Amino acid sequence: MLPATRQAGAVMAFTDVGLVSHVLAVLAYAALLASTLARGGSSSDGTSGAGRNLPLALAALASLIWAGAVVAAILMDRSLAGMLAALQTVKIGAWIGLLLFLLRPALAGRQAARAAGVSAFGVGSALGFVL
Repeated sequence: MLPATRQAGAVMAFTDVGLVSHVLAVLAYAALLASTLARGGSSSDGTSGAGRNLPLALAALASLIWAGAVVAAILMDRSLAGMLAALQTVKIGAWIGLLLFLLRPALAGRQAARAAGVSAFGVGSALGFVL
C-alpha cells in the first residue's frame, strides 16, 4: 500500500485502489475522447457540425488530464498533488459546460415560453399536481 500524504490540511490517500481506479479512468476517458473525435460532428438526422461534439471532447480531455495527473502524482511526484484541485475544478467546469450545451434547446424553449407568458414552473407544478 502506498502512504498517504497531507497537503493543506487535507489527507489524500495514494493507495493501490486509487492508482488502479485512476488508470482505468485514464483508459475510459481516452476511449471516450477517441470515440468522440472519430465520430466527428455527424448525427443520426443527417446534420453535421464541427462543434457538435466539441463540448463532450473537451470534458473528456479535461477528465483525462485530471486522471493522468492523479496517476502521475501517485507514481512519480507527490508534489503534483497541489495542482490536482485546480485540475479537478477545470474538469468539473468542463462537464457543467457540457450540461449547459445539452440544455440549450430546453433553455431556449423556456425563454420562448416566458415571452408568451407561460411559466415553466407553473406548467410543471400543474402537471405535478394532476399526475
